[in-house]
Amino acid sequence: MGFHPTFSLDNKMMLDIYNTIDSINGVVAFDFGSPGENSHQAKAISNISHIFPSLKIVICHLGSFKLGHEAVFEKKLKLLCRENVFFDLAVLFWKTKPEKYPFPVSQHYVKRARMLCGASRLMWGSDVPSSAVNLPYDKQISYVAACFPSSELSNVFYNNADFIYFR
Repeated sequence: MGFHPTFSLDNKMMLDIYNTIDSINGVVAFDFGSPGENSHQAKAISNISHIFPSLKIVICHLGSFKLGHEAVFEKKLKLLCRENVFFDLAVLFWKTKPEKYPFPVSQHYVKRARMLCGASRLMWGSDVPSSAVNLPYDKQISYVAACFPSSELSNVFYNNADFIYFR
């Protein structure tokens, strides 16, 4: 909504669009901005997930929580932890600037999301090539991988996305 007027993500027109996407077994991905921005509508997305329980919904950037959002993170995440809602973990390190590698606040967000929603709701994301300008790819992977036991890594880095987007 940075370039467009603010509107509710769960308004009648949008519900019609989600219904169409649901009818063809599609996926809706929301890159909905950070808390405090008009586009950050966690309640609306929770409503959408209730109205369309078979619609797969992806929240990009784990909800775009920034440094200083720790107090609202858990409340909003609990609202969004639904069976049909998934989260990508793309470029969390951009959101928690100016913290440095291995990005302890980003890691805290990932670990709490794992505990609250489960690793089956989380998937790797990179935003490459633009993110590679700021952090080498191996470090992007390693700080996220450190948040999971080795038994969950193949799900987070491959299987969950395969399930969400291709099954």
